[in-house]
Amino acid sequence: MSAAFNAVTLFAGVGSSSRAVRDLLGGHVEGAVEYMPEAAESLRLNGFRAVEADIRTVDFKRFGLVHLVMGGPPCQPFSQSADNDGQFDPRDMIPEFLRAVAELFPETFLMEEVQTLTWKKHRAYFEHVISCFEALGYVVDWRIVNTADHGVAQARKRLMVIGRRVDTATEVRWPEHKRDHVTMAQALGWDAAECFKRNQMAPEPAQVEEADGRHLWPLERPSTTVVGSFRPDVQATPGYRKAGDGPRQNQPGCVVTTHAERLILQGLPADWKVAGRDAKRDLQVGNSCPSIVLADLVGLNLNPGSEV
Repeated sequence: MSAAFNAVTLFAGVGSSSRAVRDLLGGHVEGAVEYMPEAAESLRLNGFRAVEADIRTVDFKRFGLVHLVMGGPPCQPFSQSADNDGQFDPRDMIPEFLRAVAELFPETFLMEEVQTLTWKKHRAYFEHVISCFEALGYVVDWRIVNTADHGVAQARKRLMVIGRRVDTATEVRWPEHKRDHVTMAQALGWDAAECFKRNQMAPEPAQVEEADGRHLWPLERPSTTVVGSFRPDVQATPGYRKAGDGPRQNQPGCVVTTHAERLILQGLPADWKVAGRDAKRDLQVGNSCPSIVLADLVGLNLNPGSEV
């Protein structure tokens, strides 16, 4: 970025969005709003001003002049589960993101969500949300982004909704070129022997090293999506959702990772501070969105002269 800017990060979690602002773009985080006590402590441990509160109680005007609002509202209301309630789920905090934008009226906002928000079941609500942003005075555009296209060693598809205030811009900008993909093995320093070792630690390991090469996929491609629960230490073999024969961690090609390795796959430093017991730490890491992706998109839309 060519000039300093102020940001507020919402649903700030383990701190990926705040890191994108401070460490990758050189901005200042006026406040990182987070409800989970462990995540708020993680933010503080990594040097951010955590606002530990239910977002519904926050008066956003307290932050003063803010150029950027960024965050990912809880995804559970829009998950692939058949019983999700979308906008009627009490966990739907998209209205609070809208309120933050209305009260702060930043130059730019970025809202990150699961891609299923754009699917048929929730599409009418999604279009309503876009129209609300536009009514506030923003040019709005959205895309489904694969984090691997931004050089992150993880394939993770997320919905990115970007708005630019109409008095500062006439369009939303997206990267013109994809970054080279980084394989999971490259990011973690694994070789074939290490892939086999990690596979043998999984619930359903491949039976014969020479006959079954499914465990070698980390040598060839980015990691599958890092998750925050249901054995988050197990990286599912590619295509497990199509297998139809059991939970993600029970596919023969799965490999086991450490906490530090999952941080790397999420684009965070291996020594990033994460507070809480193991389950809470896993949840924070799994719910994260890689900082470089957010920085790439914000960098283009806060400074139209920059390039990715």
